[in-house]
Amino acid sequence: MKRIALLSLGVLLLATACNNNTKQEKETKAVNEPQQAPAETVASLAQAQDYFLWNEEKPAIKGEIKDGSVWLTFDKEQVVYQTTNDEEMYRLPDWPVEVEGLRGEPQGICIADIGQDFNPILCVLLPEGKVQVLSLWNSMVTGDLNATLMPFEGMVGLEAGPGGEFETEDGEIGYEYMTIYAVDDQGGKNEIPLYLLEHNLEYSEDHDVLVYRLHLSEDWKMMYVVDDRAHNRTEEERGRFWEIESDWDNMVFRFGYELTEGFVYSENGVKGTEENAKGVFEIRQNEGEWDDFYVIPIENIDFCKKGMNQPVKFVRGSAYGG
Repeated sequence: MKRIALLSLGVLLLATACNNNTKQEKETKAVNEPQQAPAETVASLAQAQDYFLWNEEKPAIKGEIKDGSVWLTFDKEQVVYQTTNDEEMYRLPDWPVEVEGLRGEPQGICIADIGQDFNPILCVLLPEGKVQVLSLWNSMVTGDLNATLMPFEGMVGLEAGPGGEFETEDGEIGYEYMTIYAVDDQGGKNEIPLYLLEHNLEYSEDHDVLVYRLHLSEDWKMMYVVDDRAHNRTEEERGRFWEIESDWDNMVFRFGYELTEGFVYSENGVKGTEENAKGVFEIRQNEGEWDDFYVIPIENIDFCKKGMNQPVKFVRGSAYGG
């Protein structure tokens, strides 16, 4: 677990510094002066960000806003060793790469871990307070640099810090993980969520020549793929998805999705088209069936052609590589 043991001391020191600054500011303000956004909100509009692994003097990932784009530079030796330890799985060049799919000019960036271990996530603040995210470990092994739009608006800053606050038996405050917050104009912190269920699902029957696959990335990208038994792709649709509601007690999760591009594969090649299709699906797990995932199409795509609102039992499948 990364840095969790040090969080209590670190947060205490940070809180003390913030409290001292706040006290000094309040003493110098006029009584009737209008309240402004918190100082940390303004400071979090970073134009550049370094991310460190074990080497605290040399960043493993460098991010920078330049000429209206976000650019990333990866230290291949560090990131490969930390993740796959296999250079053949690495998909990025040694020079800076541009983050793709941004829906506006970037206003600020944040690169920090989300979770209990090294897991760098890039968050980009856009005009109108929108936020897009990119899982950098996923980028490394797939080459995918498309940032995903999150269901946020009206945000004014990004801030990394501890999450999952709890009180110990001794009455002390502890934290379960690190995370990133999108901060609104009232200083409210909105945690950036990640998709935490199985990422690669597939369905097929013994007599069926087709294999249906769902690839759901940590940073909310969605791919629906149809292959034949010889691994020849016949259909592919790509987009994003988001959580509508979750019930962890009963393991029932409902998601909305938006498909933006599709591809049809044939002997004549690949034909791509733009799409604007939105829908809803659920994923459920039954108690004791932890290797099975029931996917229920609610709106739009009838997964596996079994009928809408009919649960189809998917199993863990192979990962998608770019």
